[in-house]
Amino acid sequence: RGEWREGGGAAERPSLLGMGSAAAAIRQVPILKRGYLLRKSEHSVWGRRYFLLQANGVLRWFERREQVDSAVIGAADAETEASVGQLTLRFFGVVRCTDEAFAAALGRDDDASESDGVCASRCEDPELQRILPSCTAFELRSGKHVLQLAAQSVETDEWLHTLRVQCLLNYPKSP
Repeated sequence: RGEWREGGGAAERPSLLGMGSAAAAIRQVPILKRGYLLRKSEHSVWGRRYFLLQANGVLRWFERREQVDSAVIGAADAETEASVGQLTLRFFGVVRCTDEAFAAALGRDDDASESDGVCASRCEDPELQRILPSCTAFELRSGKHVLQLAAQSVETDEWLHTLRVQCLLNYPKSP
């Protein structure tokens, strides 16, 4: 199965491919895509996270972009700026959510007026409640593991394409 890690400090996280640290892995493996996405936590709360997709098929997310910047430039405190979570795309597939399914997940009712532009889902920031209904949702799935993400429509297609390519490239092949 794909590797899934959430939370914990850098000391608890095993090294990636024997490179020694998350900061070293970020510096040594090319970054294919980066940017902010909305992520639904296991507690069903939507939050804004900074994501990195690396050429080795690892998707990492951070609380803030500055955490990544300090790791990339090799700042002395980069070890304390570990990713909030990561997964290896080895056994994952990417699925775009239908508008109806996403509306239901947000707690919107088709009969309700969309003019208020606010969703009923729990969000870390009240501003996200206004942004989320205009986003497009997609999921990374592997068995029982599901990572729900959303992005502004302009960003969604690029993220979906890049993630799909990496899922295909990292899928194990038979000899």
